[in-house]
Amino acid sequence: MSLPPDFATPVSGPAYSLAFRVMATIALLLVLWQGAFAIATLQEQGASSDAWLLFAAGIAVLLVTYVLLLRARTTIDAQGICQSGLLQRRVAWSDVQAVRLGGPSFARRLRVRIGFGQVRVFFGGADNVIEAFGRIAEVYAG
Repeated sequence: MSLPPDFATPVSGPAYSLAFRVMATIALLLVLWQGAFAIATLQEQGASSDAWLLFAAGIAVLLVTYVLLLRARTTIDAQGICQSGLLQRRVAWSDVQAVRLGGPSFARRLRVRIGFGQVRVFFGGADNVIEAFGRIAEVYAG
């Protein structure tokens, strides 16, 4: 199997499209708005410090995940595909067995099978990354 073309010059861009990030922002704002009601309920019920700690931890995890989603980047280079974010994903070209491109236009993703049934999913949120996904899918088609 030959290497995907033209990746001596790396292709990099946001992992998630602007539309995806806007939807995530709206979802975050709705959760925080609902959290304000939860705070009022916790106060009314005289919640213990454990309940407050659990609530604060949940909000902190949500905010950290949101920031990492906004900062996530996908990079395609001569060595393989890498995506930063909550979890760093990397696949070397030598490990790629099959590829499938899919997802709606606002959340294109490349599903890469690497062996023993394992699949890694990479998101592309910029036109140059989505175009590179298409070239990769052509090379590994069939």
